[in-house]
Amino acid sequence: MSDGRRRRLTIQRSGDLLPVGESGAEGVGVAHIHPLLAWLRPVGESPNRGVPIHSDHEPGPTVGSLDTDRGGGSPEGPVVEMREVGLHYKTRSGTVQALSDLSMSVPRNAFVSVIGPSGCGKTTLLKVISRVLAVSSGSVYLDGKPLDQVDLAGRLSFVFQRPLLLPWRSALKNVVLPLEFLHKRVRAADVEKARAALALVGLSEFQDKAPYELSVGMQQRVSLARALVVEPELLLMDEPFSAADEITRETLQSELLQLWQKTHSTILFVTHSIQEAVLLSDQVVVLSQRPGSVIRLMDVDFPRPRDLSIRQDPSYYQMVEELRGLLRDPETRLLR
Repeated sequence: MSDGRRRRLTIQRSGDLLPVGESGAEGVGVAHIHPLLAWLRPVGESPNRGVPIHSDHEPGPTVGSLDTDRGGGSPEGPVVEMREVGLHYKTRSGTVQALSDLSMSVPRNAFVSVIGPSGCGKTTLLKVISRVLAVSSGSVYLDGKPLDQVDLAGRLSFVFQRPLLLPWRSALKNVVLPLEFLHKRVRAADVEKARAALALVGLSEFQDKAPYELSVGMQQRVSLARALVVEPELLLMDEPFSAADEITRETLQSELLQLWQKTHSTILFVTHSIQEAVLLSDQVVVLSQRPGSVIRLMDVDFPRPRDLSIRQDPSYYQMVEELRGLLRDPETRLLR
């Protein structure tokens, strides 16, 4: 809200309004309270400027199309383009430069992973694209338009490090939540879309289960279904498998590969795992030590459809070792 007035955010819980916090003009408070609320902010409201954003985005495919191959957005050009982006913020101990002169693009319908050391700005990059954080310098474009002139509602989804499911809602009601925010109510068509999204991640039989009744891997599948239910043009994933054990992580990686090959959403995927990045991606972006900037783009040319068997290919290990060597090179500023 440009006049700086504050508003109280609420979520429906068992018929009562549950206060979850307040947001000022910049909208940062929302992200600090619950990242899910920053992504599901009211339609047309920019947290960085608090002004209405008008969209010419057409409605997505009809109900039931979640299991078919499709593309999205403009037929040409990258989905996201970042040009010489810098971002700094103030802390009690001084100013922190998180990103510096960062330039990159995310090709349409591609799976792009971002790797780099802890604290280099990987998650910050996703927050910039989702407009939770405003850049200090440079420009960001979505489908060729300045990011602050685009309505992100229904075009972008976020999968977090933790599932962030609302504990009092069933799996189905958690998945329908983005559509509920978009339409201000739950429509019958929205429920059907939520069921289709749960079917896509193999959880149809668990739609009425509460989060505590699901394993960590199943909770993360619900989180993925929640992100896919709006049929986003761009899916942002922030280390979504980091909390899973090794076997569960491999299962989720395999399922994500199969899912992406069905939906062909554009995915920007943050990970600390070099092997995971090479396994999943069409391209790997390597960031430097903070302040983060792009020091390498590596194309991953293994054919699609792809599965875990590529890990037996000598070329797979060559790529992994090349990236690992880059991360160890002191000239890249990745290790102190």
